[in-house]
Amino acid sequence: MFEFDPHMEKLYSKCVPFDEGEIVKSESYQAVRKELRLIRQFLERRAPETMANLDVYVDKYLEVMEMECRHYFAEGYRMGVSKVVQLSSNSKSSNDSPSCKARLTP
Repeated sequence: MFEFDPHMEKLYSKCVPFDEGEIVKSESYQAVRKELRLIRQFLERRAPETMANLDVYVDKYLEVMEMECRHYFAEGYRMGVSKVVQLSSNSKSSNDSPSCKARLTP
């Protein structure tokens, strides 16, 4: 599994777990989960011999999804840092101010 550098790994580990987040509470997410459950039940009834292969496929696909999540997390972090740097360089206050350092220091 892809791992960030230690600073990014620490930030990523502090994120609210997905199953505790806002998206999970949405009707659209719940509808998709229901569809997945129904598809899985259908496949278990119609093709039980393929379920082991499907489980392996899903596990690998989830690894890919985790890497995509990490990618978007890192991109969001970089864009946020870039914006803070841009704002602080446009600011009339000194870049040496403690508040600026606190925002930019990992």
